[in-house]
Amino acid sequence: MSGLAAILSLDGRPVERPMLTRMSQAMVHRGADGEGAWVHGSVGLAHRRLCLTPESWQERQPVVDGHYGLVWDGRLDNREELLRDLSGATDPELVLAAYQRWGPECPRHLVGEFAFVVWDSQARRLFAARDPLGLRPLHYCVANQTLCLSSEIKPILAVLDRMPAPDDEMVFAFLLRELREPDHARTFFQSVHRLPPGHALLARDAAVSVRRYWTIDPTRQLRYARDEDYVERFRGLFEEAVRCRLRSAFPVGCFLSGGLDSSSIACVAVRQTGVPLEAIVVVGNQPEADERRFAAAVAQKLGVRLHEAARGTDEPLNGLEEEMWRVECPAVGTNRHGGRDLMEWLRSRNLRVLLTGIGGDQVVDEYGYFTDLLTHRPWRFVTELNQFARWYGGDRWELTQTAFADLIPAQGKGWLKRIMRKVPPSWLNARLARQARLFDRLHAPRVSIPFPSSVQTTVYLNTFSPYQVLSREVDERTVACYGLEVRYPFYDARLVEFLLAIPWDRRTRQGERKWLLRQAMRGLVPESIRLRKGKGDYTSSMDDGLLALCQQQSPAALLDRSGLMDRYLDRRGAERLVAQFRQGASEKRWALWSLISLDRFLERFWNNGGTDAQTQAVGQEALHPAAPAGVR
Repeated sequence: MSGLAAILSLDGRPVERPMLTRMSQAMVHRGADGEGAWVHGSVGLAHRRLCLTPESWQERQPVVDGHYGLVWDGRLDNREELLRDLSGATDPELVLAAYQRWGPECPRHLVGEFAFVVWDSQARRLFAARDPLGLRPLHYCVANQTLCLSSEIKPILAVLDRMPAPDDEMVFAFLLRELREPDHARTFFQSVHRLPPGHALLARDAAVSVRRYWTIDPTRQLRYARDEDYVERFRGLFEEAVRCRLRSAFPVGCFLSGGLDSSSIACVAVRQTGVPLEAIVVVGNQPEADERRFAAAVAQKLGVRLHEAARGTDEPLNGLEEEMWRVECPAVGTNRHGGRDLMEWLRSRNLRVLLTGIGGDQVVDEYGYFTDLLTHRPWRFVTELNQFARWYGGDRWELTQTAFADLIPAQGKGWLKRIMRKVPPSWLNARLARQARLFDRLHAPRVSIPFPSSVQTTVYLNTFSPYQVLSREVDERTVACYGLEVRYPFYDARLVEFLLAIPWDRRTRQGERKWLLRQAMRGLVPESIRLRKGKGDYTSSMDDGLLALCQQQSPAALLDRSGLMDRYLDRRGAERLVAQFRQGASEKRWALWSLISLDRFLERFWNNGGTDAQTQAVGQEALHPAAPAGVR
């Protein structure tokens, strides 16, 4: 992952180079292979380069060509196609040529993962864009007639004259898992925004606007005569998605859990492309989380080395403040220590590119299928429910409840949450939650696109929801600190578009989950893995670590070390939440851990908890700012 930054004086003032330098220094961890900066009057561009592809060694950024300057973070997957019409040796040179040819419409011609900023001095406009699935981050802030953009938030904080206050609405949405589509544009810092996936930003004549350039067409449908045609098309798109993500100047690592998703990626990568892989299996500290024998079966068949990495059993709070500083939000997991050790090991082996099966459950599974049966073929519901339960061992009653619940409109779900789930819960500051428009959020639909089936709606939500995008951003920032890049073959835009266009009833047969993927992998993935019906469960180890933490510390020390949580908590309710978890209410784990991580997040950024001078200069007064932050 490289890093980019840009400054534009909207009133025409010359950019001060020290400001650009501060932004560049705040993202030095994103690029160990080179740096560059360019100032031209009222605009400044900076870049930190991490070389990942063979062509990236030739990059010199910012790319400046006549009236144009560009900074880029990404990977083009349609290089060959673009080279037929455009000139350029590297990805950023091709993107600049695409802008020169198509102007602000150029993102429509790009396939891959990207975030970039272009300055067009002839048109006097700055243009920025982010890839359709939001796999590369881009943030921006407007203050004192100055527009700042960056791959991360810290470079923007480095040039603001005061720390922005926390975004209360975003905080409450996070605590209750009630994020909605408009939250794509929010961060946990007031006035600092994210450019949403599939969107572009245009700054011209002192005005800044954001528009969507890409979206899923819900009316598009692909219908083939035979089931085999769907399987063949899926296989072709999946193989292409894997192939594109193997473009690397370094050895490629692949997380291999022994499940179907990661095994499919490894098998396609080795058998279809011949690229050597370093396979890594993460070993949990519970028997039900031990995937080694399944991963070993795949590695043996492929003839690749399998490395074991311990998941770790450290206390959940160890290193949490540093993690908050890296990821710039409280959405982190309880067990990060094995991951940290793994990142160091990967770096020691000169591995910079990592393939992961994350996304397979979200885009290939049959979520929403039974709701569509109720809607379109209710006479088949019981039969297929029994088939699914027999094949997978699922709970019939739970599946039935979920299917009927999906039929309830958003307004109805909002009222049910308020009445039956008692939202806001007793551990939340209900007064401030209401001020942060929590109830409006509860009644708003999670997906605004009118898909014709529940399957499509659910796949879209599982792929494009603000929480999913935020989770990928957290992973991106985490590995960027170690000079690594995670690549997601299942999150290929072409593959996602295909899966959202096929009929809902072509995704499964006789209760078989991930039917398309299993059929496509016949003959590639070992049969013991291809027909496997589950995978390791890590939740028990998560519960163990969190339970030990609750037994060691008082609720006050656990939930309000920052001294800032009264803003969001009802103390008595929070104490009851801790007591319930101690007594075996494992379903409370996410609420409890979200409060703990939020507390450490507030401490790290707003309570003199860090070593960064900008953070130390702010303190608690940022929670009640006297005026909007400006650029210094």
